[in-house]
Amino acid sequence: MTDVETEVKLKWEAEQVSLKTRLELADRIDFTIDPSLIRDVQDLTDLKQEERNAPTAGLNFLGGVDVSFIPGNDTQAYASFVILEFSTLDVVYQDIQLVELNQPYLVGFLAFREASVLIPLIEKARCLDCFPQVVLFDGNGILHPRGLGIASHAGILMDLPTIGVAKNLLLVDGLEREQIQKRCDDQLKRSGDYLRLIGDSKTCWGAALRTSDSGKNPVFVSIGHRISLETALAVVQACSSYRIPEPIRQADLRSRKYIRELEEHSFELIH
Repeated sequence: MTDVETEVKLKWEAEQVSLKTRLELADRIDFTIDPSLIRDVQDLTDLKQEERNAPTAGLNFLGGVDVSFIPGNDTQAYASFVILEFSTLDVVYQDIQLVELNQPYLVGFLAFREASVLIPLIEKARCLDCFPQVVLFDGNGILHPRGLGIASHAGILMDLPTIGVAKNLLLVDGLEREQIQKRCDDQLKRSGDYLRLIGDSKTCWGAALRTSDSGKNPVFVSIGHRISLETALAVVQACSSYRIPEPIRQADLRSRKYIRELEEHSFELIH
């Protein structure tokens, strides 16, 4: 690491420490979600009947974000923000923008590279009647070496409920990828099963959640901001038709499609 990168890292670490003082790990939301959508495989006690039948109420719109890089370019990308209607999982709004990512990528500091381009897309939609009640990020929340991944970072700055959903396990507090994968293979038998990720310090950093019956690989869900882990898991499960929850999946599909269409158009102009 260069001297400049070291200086930047120290500055960013200080910002993370400051932001973390504002982190909220409990529900401050305007909806309820049915807890029977998920099942803790480490807790053999069943939910009480009245809890199992608890309805989902007041949840109307979900947001998802993604950043897709232009092939061969590590600074220019298309940032995508979509809003889905919860009852149908149909996309009711999308915004895709070409962005310049000027900050370096340093492991553990993704937010400083991407949050600055994603937050304006989300904030621009504040005036809409369909503004999301919770936003899902393709990345981590508190499942992070300093407990503040991009979902938490952005959630705090926007004062919005956010959830981190990662495809790969970030190794934090003694969590081991091979060991967790084996436990997931052995214990996550059906859609909605989840395994808490508890580190050496006995801290629960998030959970591995199997979102699909057809695929055994889980996603790694963690609290972003203003939401509990159980609520985050239930929201992710409720909006997952495939392994990746639909808000993130649609944001990714649409930004990649946009890039493909631009490349095809450029090819046609050349030829």
